[in-house]
Amino acid sequence: MERIHRLRGLMAAEGLDAVVLTTPHNVLYATGYRSVLEKWQLHEPLCAAVVPLAEDKPVVLALPEANLALLMVQEEAGRPDRAGEIRVFDMINFCEVMRSEDPSAAASTIGKASAEFYGARVRGRCEPDVLASIAVTLGDHGLERGRIGSTICG
Repeated sequence: MERIHRLRGLMAAEGLDAVVLTTPHNVLYATGYRSVLEKWQLHEPLCAAVVPLAEDKPVVLALPEANLALLMVQEEAGRPDRAGEIRVFDMINFCEVMRSEDPSAAASTIGKASAEFYGARVRGRCEPDVLASIAVTLGDHGLERGRIGSTICG
């Protein structure tokens, strides 16, 4: 947690209540989450980290719900994430599709295992996109009127 301590020191010096990090390297730095989606080189963020200044508030990782299983894979490879809370958002209608019943589909063991593994840390509902997830996270932690730094759009 030395990274978060150092980051919070910089935030305090700038008078920030939180930072929203969206570039892959910054999200990795704050949470340990390495997205496989950044290889698509899209212009919008594909994940985010919200780091509040207050130490009693968790570092939050927002990622596509489809990537929850990736957290378990990273954990098993010895690279656990460091987020205290996880928020999910939809990507290409994944949330809607995953909740649809398919009578001919076999149960997914990795899906079930990842749901159990991270179920205690996922908060809120599946938001429509990463920006909605960030906005709800800030509101839920009382930061909607705070001074927020960001790396959105670079």
